[in-house]
Amino acid sequence: MKKQSKRILLLVGVCSLLMILSVMAFFQSSMTLTNPFSTGEAKVYLDETFDVDDKWVPGEEKQKEVSFGNEGDVPVVLRARFTPELTLADGTKVTDTNILNGFTLNYAASFASEWAQHDDGWYYYKKVLNPNEKTSQTLVSVTISKNISNDIHGNETDYSGAGMDVDIECEAIQSSTSKDSINLQNWDVYPVISGMEVSWIKK
Repeated sequence: MKKQSKRILLLVGVCSLLMILSVMAFFQSSMTLTNPFSTGEAKVYLDETFDVDDKWVPGEEKQKEVSFGNEGDVPVVLRARFTPELTLADGTKVTDTNILNGFTLNYAASFASEWAQHDDGWYYYKKVLNPNEKTSQTLVSVTISKNISNDIHGNETDYSGAGMDVDIECEAIQSSTSKDSINLQNWDVYPVISGMEVSWIKK
């Protein structure tokens, strides 16, 4: 099974132009992908649009467009997961969900109808992704909360130099994979395909 990992780094700093201690951020990305298929070759890729040098301050919404494509030669079904993480400058991982929820991932209007969310935290694509096809946009932008800032009264956490990662994981399986395939052993659901439409059924 091929697993795609995507990391976006937002470096948070002091916004001197506003004369307050606010958070600024940058994006950085990397991606690798491999998929084991019995026949043919699958090359599922992540297509994204954003400005890696763009600086952010709390309350701002920035463009971050993400979709997935299949440049291989076999049709696939896929799932994706979007997980925000925040690491302070001293390497401490922030586990407070109130803080992590301060980074809002804004999805496309069609996302809810084209992807099925399940209890395992993954979103499952409701269509077969054929070779040379792309999904519609999933993520379209990210908003940073005004509360993630050093100028909030009583805030004892220093967010200067903190790193915000949005891990985008994508796993794809050949659409002809059987329900009992070992490739589906870590998936809580399995695909039932009718034409190009996919229904995801709980195991």
